[in-house]
Amino acid sequence: MNKSITIFLILLMLFSTLGTYIGAQDEDTKSLIPEVSLDYPTEATPNQEIKVSVKVKNTVQDVMWDTLAYIDEDSMTKEAKSAFQIVEGKKLFPIRMDPDQEETVILTVKVTTKALSGEYLLPIVVATGIGGCREGCEPSLLTVFSTIKIKRSDPLITLEFDKYQIDIEQGVCEVELVVPYLPNIPFR
Repeated sequence: MNKSITIFLILLMLFSTLGTYIGAQDEDTKSLIPEVSLDYPTEATPNQEIKVSVKVKNTVQDVMWDTLAYIDEDSMTKEAKSAFQIVEGKKLFPIRMDPDQEETVILTVKVTTKALSGEYLLPIVVATGIGGCREGCEPSLLTVFSTIKIKRSDPLITLEFDKYQIDIEQGVCEVELVVPYLPNIPFR
């Protein structure tokens, strides 16, 4: 009888330890990063307003609290800072997001008139707290980059003179053009 009780207790401890180990494995593999997707126009022109739709799906299988999406100005290059004016750069999602819940917010930037042609990265950060408590037992921070190509429609003109050739890519050039057999015509 003593042997059977001892074997029973050993098996009980073994199964208990194995169950704890398996539970710990599941918790280690639990994702702390929600699913984030962006929807935005990939091309823009100066003075155009760009709306970046940030969609977050709670895939962490726990409650997410106080989720925030914002444009990270500190991570922007100086060229990107001069190319974009942030109109609405920070938006809060609903206070509580349950597992598998999806929510969307819209951030807005405007392309400045002085923005040069080229591709610019706009860093968007999604910050949240994950867990049963309101403050979020575990913080989660994810940065997603959106690439926006700015196209300018400035004229490209080449002026050829007897001794010089001038290429003008951007800016204003005033030249008085005289066509033979016609009166003087100012050209701008």
